[in-house]
Amino acid sequence: MNKRYRRNVAAIVINSEGKVLACERSDVAGAWQIPQGGIEDGEDPQDALVRELEEEIGTSDVEIIGSLPAPLRYDWPEHLFKRGYHGQEQNYFLVRLNPNAKIDLSASPEHIEFAACCWMSVSEFISCISGFKAEAYKEALRQFADLFPDTLKE
Repeated sequence: MNKRYRRNVAAIVINSEGKVLACERSDVAGAWQIPQGGIEDGEDPQDALVRELEEEIGTSDVEIIGSLPAPLRYDWPEHLFKRGYHGQEQNYFLVRLNPNAKIDLSASPEHIEFAACCWMSVSEFISCISGFKAEAYKEALRQFADLFPDTLKE
């Protein structure tokens, strides 16, 4: 069977200390993730990144440090297959929140993605994630640690 993957962007947002912004989903208590979302038709991944950050954390006031050289894929559980897709193909960006930026999880009141967020070291974040996204997140963090040494706080 040929699998189809939804084009997506994902942002590993860090602060000036190199800690990762971990976001708890509003629809699944205890499910932690990073800001991410689909790339719309005709949209460039970097434009999608800016839009998703605005929608999900209320700011795109970030410095783009870099992106992974190739997208990462993960499969959804079968009950989540949507619109003919079997999972997501994510373009990962590493971004640093600017010092005066303000996170506002209710910036898009019609769809509040996250109930809470907090800053975690990479190891703390990895210990909080599970499920079908976990391996892609771990791989993205590993690649960014190799590409940008001393940027992420272990």
